[in-house]
Amino acid sequence: MANIAVLGLGSWGSALAHHLARNNHTVFAWDRDPSIVAGINTTRKNPRYVSQWEIDSRVLATNDLNILREVSMVVLALPAVAMEHSALLLKNAKSDALIVSGVKGLEAKTIHTPLQYLIEQGFERDRLVTFSGPSFARDLLEGHPVGIVSASTSEAAAEETAKCFYSPTMRVYTSNDTIGVELGGALKNVIAIAAGLSDGLGFGESSRSGIITRGLVEMTKLAKACGAQQETLSGLTGLGDLIMTATSRNSRNWTVGFRLGGGEKLSTILATLGSVAEGVTTTPLMGALAKRYGVTCMIRDGVEEILAEKIAAHEIVGRLINRPIKREFS
Repeated sequence: MANIAVLGLGSWGSALAHHLARNNHTVFAWDRDPSIVAGINTTRKNPRYVSQWEIDSRVLATNDLNILREVSMVVLALPAVAMEHSALLLKNAKSDALIVSGVKGLEAKTIHTPLQYLIEQGFERDRLVTFSGPSFARDLLEGHPVGIVSASTSEAAAEETAKCFYSPTMRVYTSNDTIGVELGGALKNVIAIAAGLSDGLGFGESSRSGIITRGLVEMTKLAKACGAQQETLSGLTGLGDLIMTATSRNSRNWTVGFRLGGGEKLSTILATLGSVAEGVTTTPLMGALAKRYGVTCMIRDGVEEILAEKIAAHEIVGRLINRPIKREFS
């Protein structure tokens, strides 16, 4: 059993802390919001996120960063937009502690994945692990079976992380393709918005299936250009996470697309969503990454124009369909 810290008590961080505590680890859960810390410690409920579920009594919530000096593993569950701040927080960790990123997004200034960004900030590559796969916070909190991938350039680090998280309800696989696992978890959020748009416009399941399939092609081409292994995007953190996020009404990114397709303004949607939809900020970053590597991503391009209110949602359909005929895989 390990001493583990979780940074960030949003929906995902709360669920991870709960899961790890149920695995009999000692879990310190940090958040800067004193109301969240107090709520978990006194009522066992997070007053802002996933508030209908009780957090395991073995989770100690805190806003004291000194706890990072007492743990062998730090799990990062803050949004991608906070990567610069996250790197500063992680400087408080012990030099030999494993850092496990549960972040599904890209760092805005550098367009790096979370692990790439942390390496650039001086963190040792073999201490870093990314942890991703189709797993809603509510499913972890309810104890439903889920499949996850733990990836690191260090096989030992990936396996140690897998052992900490593995449970009767969580199957954990390992990988050395950190870039593929991270990009799968980040890029699928953009395609999920597109799938939600299709549903919001009332186009039916056939349309959604086409978007998911062709969206996976865009994800795979871009990830390969960045150095990922193609098979990773066909696995849990690519196809698996995409199917979940692009088809479920519990998906924040699908919900953003669905409501946009129904005619709502993005500003209204984000103000009432209740939590972060990473795909909104990832969409332009995916575009910048695609431009850097010369990869065409037509579905992503359409999503960005709709988010920026440059084109109505229904107008993008004709552009995507009325393209020249070509081989499916070319």
